[in-house]
Amino acid sequence: MVRSNQSREDPRNLRPVCANCGLKPNPIFMDVPVVDFMGKHCKLAFPCPDGGKEYMWVKVVQITDEELVGELDNDPVKADVKCGQFFAFTRDEVIEVI
Repeated sequence: MVRSNQSREDPRNLRPVCANCGLKPNPIFMDVPVVDFMGKHCKLAFPCPDGGKEYMWVKVVQITDEELVGELDNDPVKADVKCGQFFAFTRDEVIEVI
């Protein structure tokens, strides 16, 4: 994860991915209780202006019955969001958890 006070992602790691080859939400997370996500980092897809997606980590800071609220923990390269911005999302959007 790259915080805003650290160096940005190496540009050599950025490459286009076809729509069918991109990362997809993992349905296994639908069976995990929302409370188990608290304090963890979830990888989510963020839309980019060029129609693609950028995959970044969001740290879960709040939970509700079925919704998670997290703080973006990456410096976006293409997506129109900012590190530290908060997002509400659901378990069916989660690609990976650490």
